Amino acid sequence: MGKIEYHGRVVPIVHYNSFEIELRRTLNISPTFPRFGSFEEWREKRIKNSTPTFTESKLDKLIQTLKSSGLDPFIEDVINLIGMLYIAKEFPSKYRDSVSYQLISFGITTNRPQYENVIDPKILSILRNFSLVGESARGSGELRKYFLYLTEKGKEVGKEIIMERISKRSKELDDIINEFGKMASIIVAGCVERYDREWILRFKLNEEDLFERLILHSECRVTDYIVNKYIIARGFKVEFKQGKKMEIHPLLMLICHFITYYNYNDSVKFFNRLEELGLAYEVPVYDSRARYIYNEIRSPIEILKYTFNKKPIVVESEALLDFGSLTTLLAVNRIKNPKVARERLEEYISYYEIPIEKIKVVLDELNSLGITSKYIDYPDSGPFLVFDENRFKEVVKAKLLSIALKFLNGY
Repeated sequence: MGKIEYHGRVVPIVHYNSFEIELRRTLNISPTFPRFGSFEEWREKRIKNSTPTFTESKLDKLIQTLKSSGLDPFIEDVINLIGMLYIAKEFPSKYRDSVSYQLISFGITTNRPQYENVIDPKILSILRNFSLVGESARGSGELRKYFLYLTEKGKEVGKEIIMERISKRSKELDDIINEFGKMASIIVAGCVERYDREWILRFKLNEEDLFERLILHSECRVTDYIVNKYIIARGFKVEFKQGKKMEIHPLLMLICHFITYYNYNDSVKFFNRLEELGLAYEVPVYDSRARYIYNEIRSPIEILKYTFNKKPIVVESEALLDFGSLTTLLAVNRIKNPKVARERLEEYISYYEIPIEKIKVVLDELNSLGITSKYIDYPDSGPFLVFDENRFKEVVKAKLLSIALKFLNGY
C-alpha cells in the first residue's frame, strides 16, 4: 500500500482488490456488515428476521379445535366454565343424591348411590376429552362429592381467558377501582391467599369477630410459611408496567386484611362488581371430608396486579411494624405453655420480619401501663407476662384499630 500527499493530507493508495477492506476499516464498519453487492440479500434477511412472529394462542387453538370437531354450539359454555374454574380453582361437579338405586349382581341386591350432576355432562365430556380438567372425590357416604379442577393445560387456557376479559372490560374495571379508591388496593392486598402453590384472592362470607379473624389469619399464614417455606415465597411480588417490582409484604397483607373485613360491606360490594364482569365467583368451601363450611368469593391474582398498577399502596413501614407487633403479642398471649409461646413468638417475628427490639418497645409501653411485664430475655420462660387479661385485650385491640384507621386515611 502506497501513500500520496494531497493538500497537506496523507492519502493511502490501495490495490482495488483490497479497497473495500481498507474502506470498511477506515469507516469502522462492522465485519458482519454485508459486502458490496450482497446488500439487498442482507436487507431482505434482516427484514425477515426482524418481523415479529405471532404464535396462535392456546385459547385460539382450542376454539379452532372445537369448531373443526363440530362442537360450535358448546364453545361459549366451554370457555365460560374454564374461566370460572381458573378463578374458583375447584368446583363440585357431582353431589351424592339422597336417592339410591338397587343393583342386582350375582343374585345379590345392593344399594348403589346416585349422584346429581351440577355441570352439564356434555360440557364436562368435552373438557375431559381435551384433557382440560381433572376430577377428585372427597368425603364418604352421603357427604361424598366430586370436585372439578383445571389441569396444567386447562390453566394455561384459563389464564388467557381471564387476561382477555380484563383487557376487554378494562374501562369498567377502571371505573370500579376509581369508585372504591384506596380501598380497592387495600381489599385486593388483604385477600391474597395461597391455594396449593398458587396465589389467589379469597374473601370469606362468614360472620366472625374481627380480632378472632385477624389472629386466625396470622396463625394460618405463619404456620403455612414455617411448614412450607422451601416451596412458597414469603410475600407476593407485583410487576409494574414500567418494569419495576414491588413486594406485597406479609405485614402489608396483614393490615389490609384487617381493614378489608372491618369494611366488610364495602368489600362485598367490590367483589360483587367484579363478579358482574366475570372476574370473581362466589363458591362453597368444604373441608377435607367434604363437609360444607361457608361460602367465599374468589378472584384471580391478575386483578391484584391490575389494581396495583392503577393504584399502588404507599407503605409506611413504622405503622406496619406496630400493627404486626401488636398482632403477634395478641396471638402469642393465647398460648399457655411458656416454651411454646417463646417458640411461636420467634416464628412470628421471623415470618413478619419484625425486629425483636420493636417487640420490646411495645411491651415497655404496656408495662408502663401496668398491663404486662417487659420482654423476658430468658430462654426457658415465656417471652412476657400479662397481669390484666381484659385490659391487655382492650388496649391492644384499640391500638390495632387506631393504627389501621390511620393507615387507611393516611397513605
